[in-house]
Amino acid sequence: MWFKKELHPEIRLWRAVIKRAILDCCGIFEDSKILNKPKKKKQIMQEADDWFKSDNHMLVCDFANMEVSNVRMIKSKSIQAFHSKLKQNSTILSTLLDRVFGRFTGGDYGK
Repeated sequence: MWFKKELHPEIRLWRAVIKRAILDCCGIFEDSKILNKPKKKKQIMQEADDWFKSDNHMLVCDFANMEVSNVRMIKSKSIQAFHSKLKQNSTILSTLLDRVFGRFTGGDYGK
């Protein structure tokens, strides 16, 4: 029988931080008020993109038990898919990211 290992709650938390940053880069926000403010939307998207180049991003990747290069690849492919194949369907992208981040295992927390 196949059993899926549950990720440690702290790892899930840090992966949720990464997912939120990816969604911000795509312009997907929880607060619908931002959608009517193009300047604010662009600012948040830029700040999220800048975060991926920061030391904080590397630290969060470490906490999330993920390689920085993998996270950057996931971000790049997510943005590309969201603006082309997914036709800007935020629900599909969010679900796909949940599945992707749930599949990465390793480190002491995953055991």
